[in-house]
Amino acid sequence: VDGSGNVFIQSSNDEKWDLRVFKETGHLEFKIKAIALGDAQALYAKVDSGWPALGQVDILDAVRLGEWVTIRIPITDLLANPGDQPLDLSSVWTPFVLEPNPGARNIDIRLDDIRWVRE
Repeated sequence: VDGSGNVFIQSSNDEKWDLRVFKETGHLEFKIKAIALGDAQALYAKVDSGWPALGQVDILDAVRLGEWVTIRIPITDLLANPGDQPLDLSSVWTPFVLEPNPGARNIDIRLDDIRWVRE
């Protein structure tokens, strides 16, 4: 990412998913490897039910340059950190977003094994 930008997984046909079964024991999990973090001051993992209804967690402190790291975010943490409107798990449109702080430059990352899991 150079300037403003993000990477996301989203329904291609405007379908929304009911993911309420993940509320109590679910996690958003993925592997991330940072090649460069540039001038990023934050790196947000997000889930949205139509912007600005979202949940977000800053994962920058967990990311390591040159190393694969597994990130495991409880869905309850996403619900506890809403955007302008809260995340609606009954109507998730974008189950994964990764976005640095506005204006961050020279970020180069790799992602793998992005998934929602329940215990």
